[in-house]
Amino acid sequence: MSCERKSHEEVKKHLGLAGAVVVDLRGNAEVASDPLVAGAIHVPATPDNAAAMIESAVKGGSIPSDPNTPIVLNCRSGRRAGIACQKLMELGYVNAINAGTIDDIRQAFASMAQ
Repeated sequence: MSCERKSHEEVKKHLGLAGAVVVDLRGNAEVASDPLVAGAIHVPATPDNAAAMIESAVKGGSIPSDPNTPIVLNCRSGRRAGIACQKLMELGYVNAINAGTIDDIRQAFASMAQ
């Protein structure tokens, strides 16, 4: 599976999977000005430390340990989400995707509710 940014339809499909988890990699200041979606796990990261931060979140138990868990990653532009997605794949996760931005996640949730 590639960690390139996924299409709107792919994001919706992944969010609809049982047990799907949203992980937001935006920094604290970004989240303060534009809050997380309900239920999202916040792993504040920069492009330089996104891989280390997601690995730390896995080791710390913030990210489910089951490598089959559907994980939907987002950030401001999709870059950090892509880096974190790649790291999760290296750690054995098989169902992680780069959803792109927080707005992409919100749009997917909104279209699922219609």
